[in-house]
Amino acid sequence: MPESRTNDFRHVSLPGVVRFGAGSVASLPAELDGLGLSQVLVLCTPGRAAAADAIVAAAGERVAGVFAEAREHVPAELAERAATRAVELGADGCVAVGGGSAVGLGKAVALRHGLPVVAVPTTFAGSEMTPVWGLTEAGHKRTGRDPRVLPRLVIYDVDLVAGLPHATAVTSALNAMAHAAEALYAPDGSPVVSLLAEEGIRLLAAALDALGRDAADLPARELALRGAWLSGSCLGATTMSLHHKICHVLGGTLGLPHAAAHAAVLPAVLAFNLPAAPRAAEALERALDDADPARRVWELGRTTTISPGLAGLGMRWEDCATVAAEVCAAPYANPRPVGLAAVTRIVEEAWAGSHQREGAGSRPGDTADIERGSGAASGDRPRSSTVTSLVDVRQYPRLDVAAADDADLAATFEDGEADILAVDDAGQTQPLTEVVVADSRTPHRVGQNPAVAEENDRLPGEKSTSHRSMFHTGQDVPQ
Repeated sequence: MPESRTNDFRHVSLPGVVRFGAGSVASLPAELDGLGLSQVLVLCTPGRAAAADAIVAAAGERVAGVFAEAREHVPAELAERAATRAVELGADGCVAVGGGSAVGLGKAVALRHGLPVVAVPTTFAGSEMTPVWGLTEAGHKRTGRDPRVLPRLVIYDVDLVAGLPHATAVTSALNAMAHAAEALYAPDGSPVVSLLAEEGIRLLAAALDALGRDAADLPARELALRGAWLSGSCLGATTMSLHHKICHVLGGTLGLPHAAAHAAVLPAVLAFNLPAAPRAAEALERALDDADPARRVWELGRTTTISPGLAGLGMRWEDCATVAAEVCAAPYANPRPVGLAAVTRIVEEAWAGSHQREGAGSRPGDTADIERGSGAASGDRPRSSTVTSLVDVRQYPRLDVAAADDADLAATFEDGEADILAVDDAGQTQPLTEVVVADSRTPHRVGQNPAVAEENDRLPGEKSTSHRSMFHTGQDVPQ
């Protein structure tokens, strides 16, 4: 039997021109002339009026008008009004200045009338590099691909992201990172996309580390722009998976902030998918310089005061089931098979926020982080509050769990010297009394054998120690 050729692939390079550098918006007049555009409609959100003014000043008489009403998730009625305005002004193209909202509106106009789009990003969304469009109507977000909506020119001017608020910069960079991360396990990926994705993630992680030390670090913002460029290119060249499906539902159905939702969901999806995508996991480990990519992504988001969970964005607990059901309503590519139970758990985890900070997007009950101790006697620790935190079982091997029917899990807990201490809101430590295996999300008292996950959600031959687990001193989920 002939050897399987596993390295065969098909890669499509998307057309377009990129101008990159501080002050590069000054090149706009010449670039518009090169594209044959003489009457452009400038699109932006109400909050990007200053950036739009810079475009108008640069392009001068080539600007037919400004439409400053762009909104997240591109409501269909708004897209219709923008398209009508373009016709009224006799516009021959659109210049979208801002983040994904403005670029998305430009794509909607292009989808309707075929007008060329020029994108001038002021965030790290990355959508400017893709032929992907999205429209929201009646609480549902529709997406598609069309070469007409791919911007003909993208101008990355570092000066335009200098004033981007720190929290927005962080969540926007994690949004871009999600594009690259899912491209690594896309069914239509290629070695070219994998190289772009890994480098994009590396640049974004370096930028986020630097911004955590100095929120005004302009070179770090330049790194983030480069990372967004590469990551957006990955999004444009491949099919996205579970993470993007969840985020589209969160935005279209609940109206949650786009970038912040991406930042909250990505760690939970990576923790679920990476065991089924070893090459993607290896690439992420290299790019992030960390053996636990999901945890590292979560940590990168902690440089902002925004809650790490969807609850902090206004999502209600009861919405978790609604979102999961809508995600599962239509098929999509994913490296690991998913069912309603698995998606529900992922959304619940994103709702709570991995490695929660005290009081940040928590489930009912007080929450705090888990810290490592040196084996203090359990009798010295109070047992007074609910503590929830996502940790890796492999880092805390001395948890006293009798797992007679799961020798591998028992051995993992017994071999080593680490101990686990939970910290309540008064700063007191206490022993953990329950363990929840991430595959089942069912609480088990210490001394009991953790339950086996649903067969449909576990990979063939997979052991429970290959997953993250959640340790509790209280209830797992609200009833």
